[in-house]
Amino acid sequence: MLKKIFTLLAFGFFVLSFAVTFAEQNQNPATDSVYDSAGLLTESEIKSLTDKIHQLERKHKIRIGINLFDTIGTKDPSYVANSQLDRYFSNGENGGICLIVAMESRDWYISTDVKMQTRITNIGGGFDYLKKAFVGKLSEGYFYGGCNAYLDTIDELVTYYEKNGQPFDPSQGFNPIAATAAVCLAILLGVFVRNILIGSMSNVRKAVEAGNYLDRNGVDITLRRDTYLFTNVQRRARTKSGGGGSSGGGGGSHGGGGGKF
Repeated sequence: MLKKIFTLLAFGFFVLSFAVTFAEQNQNPATDSVYDSAGLLTESEIKSLTDKIHQLERKHKIRIGINLFDTIGTKDPSYVANSQLDRYFSNGENGGICLIVAMESRDWYISTDVKMQTRITNIGGGFDYLKKAFVGKLSEGYFYGGCNAYLDTIDELVTYYEKNGQPFDPSQGFNPIAATAAVCLAILLGVFVRNILIGSMSNVRKAVEAGNYLDRNGVDITLRRDTYLFTNVQRRARTKSGGGGSSGGGGGSHGGGGGKF
């Protein structure tokens, strides 16, 4: 009898453990690309973002994550983002990227794996371009818009890499023809304004000879002598240039970065 009771208790404990584990998994970022424990998004917004993520993942063969937390406690945002990426979004053929937002501390952080770093890099300015696209919306409390901007910019940057074979660099958008035209226009405008100002002066007239510009009664030079005072020479040791850093954090196999919003 006791043996049956212990068997039933053991079976009940197993069922309870399985149920708890199942519940935790259904509340875990592993089950969905968008995880919102902070309640910042509506159900329809989560579905819309999830559908867009799945579309981009199929299009570029990457993994994308959005994790919105109410709090991450005393954990470092980079540690949380890197952990989420490694655990849930690291199986993309062409890389993975994960955004975390912590409402209590107003932190955000993006983690990228090695493959994604070749597509969205800190060095060329791609990461800064991504950051500027969505952080402002987070600061305004427009979290759905911020997440959408995050996804749209990932699509833009990865598409650029696929077409050009190199990561996006804002400086590559410089147009020398347009710049030359702008300089010429500025010069012409400057000359035009200068002539108008000179023409409006009543006490300025052109002279035939250079000597006519002199006021012969206003200058009386009786002594011509140069006096040498001293020479002050300062020497400074040349500093050696060190290795340059990247915008954003991350180290080892992770790229990206973060900050406050």
